[in-house]
Amino acid sequence: MVEFIIVAPLLLLILIAVLQFGIVLHNYISVTNAADAAARKVSVTATQNNAQDVVLAAARAAAPDLNQANLQVIVAPGSPWAHNSDVTVSVTYPYSLSVLGIVIASGNLKGTTTARVW
Repeated sequence: MVEFIIVAPLLLLILIAVLQFGIVLHNYISVTNAADAAARKVSVTATQNNAQDVVLAAARAAAPDLNQANLQVIVAPGSPWAHNSDVTVSVTYPYSLSVLGIVIASGNLKGTTTARVW
């Protein structure tokens, strides 16, 4: 029983770290999915007048579980897009990996996708 009391806090700490890592991994997958969705939207909305707004909306819609105020979407070059040109969509989102209130790592998650305009 004494051994369990000594080991239990360490096991709990490892469990919390794994859960925090899982949350950051989920956010990363959401960020890359948002970049992919926006890049797909570039291919089909290149001729629309509000193509840039449609692409930004597609990126935000693909990551509904992220805080939209912190989600940054950059489309380069800006619209209008010429046919057979490449457009790059970059999505960034801040993260903080903390265990028991101690920040272990922080920074920005970034997903970038390039699509060709047809």
